[in-house]
Amino acid sequence: MDEFGPIEVRPCAGQNWCTKKHPDRQPATYTRKHGVRHLIAAYDLKEDKMYGTLQKRKTNKEFLQFLKQLRRKYDSQITLFIVCDNYGPHNVTANLK
Repeated sequence: MDEFGPIEVRPCAGQNWCTKKHPDRQPATYTRKHGVRHLIAAYDLKEDKMYGTLQKRKTNKEFLQFLKQLRRKYDSQITLFIVCDNYGPHNVTANLK
């Protein structure tokens, strides 16, 4: 399980497969009119499935909400093993049953 983000929609100026020395490029400064999204996802090795959600924020509240969603997808008799890095939102203590 991990997060990826921020995910954003960037405008594209088009393909620049040309022989020019200085092709047109998209400027680095652009306006994020609708903000960015963060992907929180988990991969089920046994079933070869990925579960994910896009969130406006990436805090422990959204992380815990995703864990609870993930817990509901499986029978309560199944033990889930989740591997997380030391990112701040992972430091939540909760009963997910």
